[in-house]
Amino acid sequence: MMAYHAILQALLFLPLVFGVGFTWSFLKKVDLSPEGNIVLGACVFAQILLLTKNYWIAIASAVLSGGSIGAFTYFIQMNGRINGILSGLLTVYILYSLNLIILDQPSKSLFEYTIPFFGYMQTASQQKLLAA
Repeated sequence: MMAYHAILQALLFLPLVFGVGFTWSFLKKVDLSPEGNIVLGACVFAQILLLTKNYWIAIASAVLSGGSIGAFTYFIQMNGRINGILSGLLTVYILYSLNLIILDQPSKSLFEYTIPFFGYMQTASQQKLLAA
């Protein structure tokens, strides 16, 4: 039972691990922007879901927003000749402010919506913790 919950928790952090791993394996650069890209994608997903009630549009918007910020980080790192660590920190710093602008408040609750992934959680308290 605990192994099941550990696997679910690991799946939540999987996009961050892939973002950092792909950046390191392809570019051979240290990049901290996936930390902010995942949060930006979550903010865009929540806002689009609240506005349109369409999961697929929200997912596509979240992926596009994260990818565009990743391209921005790569652009300032290569064309601006900024160190990889500094460009990642600069992007994360920008994204913290951008996330607040996108959401119009510090956080949004998605608990009243039926999101397909939440069906895998067994108790209502686990669903509430993930949606808060």
